[in-house]
Amino acid sequence: MRIKKSLSFRVFLSIFLALALVLGLSKVAFNYYASSFYYNTQMDKMIEASQEIKDILESDINRLNTEALQIASSLGGIITIRDTSGRLVYSSQLINQMGSDMHRSNNPRAMGHMRRVEENVYFTNTLTGDYELLNYGLEASGYTITTSLATKFIDDSISAVSTLYNYLLFASLLVALIVSYFVAKQISKPLISLNDTAKELALLNLNVRHLSNREDEIGQLSKTFNEMAKRLQTTITRLEQELSREKYSEQLRKNFVARASHELKTPLAIVKGYTEALADGVITSKSEVAEYSEIISSEIDKASNMVAELLELSKLENPEYKVEKQNLELVTFLDKLVRKYSDKKISGNTDIIFSHELTHVSVLADPIRLEQAFGNILRNAIRFASPSGEVVVSIDDSLLDVTIKIFNQGPKIEEKNLANIWDSFFTTEKDIHANSGSGLGLAIAKQIFLRHNALFGAYNEEDGVVFWATLKKASDQ
Repeated sequence: MRIKKSLSFRVFLSIFLALALVLGLSKVAFNYYASSFYYNTQMDKMIEASQEIKDILESDINRLNTEALQIASSLGGIITIRDTSGRLVYSSQLINQMGSDMHRSNNPRAMGHMRRVEENVYFTNTLTGDYELLNYGLEASGYTITTSLATKFIDDSISAVSTLYNYLLFASLLVALIVSYFVAKQISKPLISLNDTAKELALLNLNVRHLSNREDEIGQLSKTFNEMAKRLQTTITRLEQELSREKYSEQLRKNFVARASHELKTPLAIVKGYTEALADGVITSKSEVAEYSEIISSEIDKASNMVAELLELSKLENPEYKVEKQNLELVTFLDKLVRKYSDKKISGNTDIIFSHELTHVSVLADPIRLEQAFGNILRNAIRFASPSGEVVVSIDDSLLDVTIKIFNQGPKIEEKNLANIWDSFFTTEKDIHANSGSGLGLAIAKQIFLRHNALFGAYNEEDGVVFWATLKKASDQ
């Protein structure tokens, strides 16, 4: 049942039946028309031969003996000529007994019977009755020209041709069978292959493609299928990306809520405790009230700054966020940044030095975000610098990129913590004692560097810590 339903079998059967039908009709036509066609052809030859003899009689009778024999030989029959009294004037086979019987029998006066086909065309039998003759008679200048053919020879020729045709018909059917098989395979093979590819696609194997170098309709179908698969793959990929973004955004929201709730507990608890003490009248002296108020204000500022930094970090972690890059002259940019943070209100007793030998180098960056990143690192470096230490900003130049280093002279970071200092809210015991802030500054710097495709990190030196970031140079340099 499965074979009968297959496309290959149906195509094979359709082609073979069509070819077999054509061959069968040709056989029917041969059987029906071949005999009459061959007889008509022979009669045309007899008429043509009689006309040639007539022309000879009317033009030059002396050529009759030689040329009449050639005409009879070409015809494969007998040519006889009689005068008006029925007397034999010429016969092409006087010496042959069969011929004698034939030429005697084609004398209408000597016939036992005659079967007329049409005017001047008739069948007769030989005197012995062994052969039937097809005759054509033509009157010419007092003579009767008769051309005769033995019907047995005509029938034998038709039978031989019919036998040959039967062999050819059998061979043609065999060839039709083979051709039908290969044509069916040629048509169905790419369609079967395309169906197999479609099954793979139905199993969500979106990378599958149908390979075909055909230029016909099947080739066009293959190209259309591949285009459909490509668009489907693109659409599903986009949907997956959208779902991933939604999940990631939801995770960011959850992280933000978790961070905010965790980090705001301490300042809010302090604010609550001090405001309750003030409300309950536990604190009565003006100096203590002022001290408590200052502490409450400081904790509120800390909480406000922490929320602002949390919002900033969440924004930077969102994959949809894009920095506004432009050509930035780095030497001038860092010089202004160092002078800004050299203010004693920010640096205290820490000296900030800008050490470089470059006069000009440009990078493609967002100046506002880059200032935010390096500013956070500078504040962190100033906070942990030794009382008599210094902070040094330097630039290392190379062919394709430039590395900015910020060194703070002071205590080292434990090697196991160097990779973690860029994580949000990461703090050590040293950070806690130093009142180092929210723990979000380096996490924000990390996200900014990632948005610039920059390499970054930190490592210890003998007398301090180096923070570094490598940016690609602008293409116009």
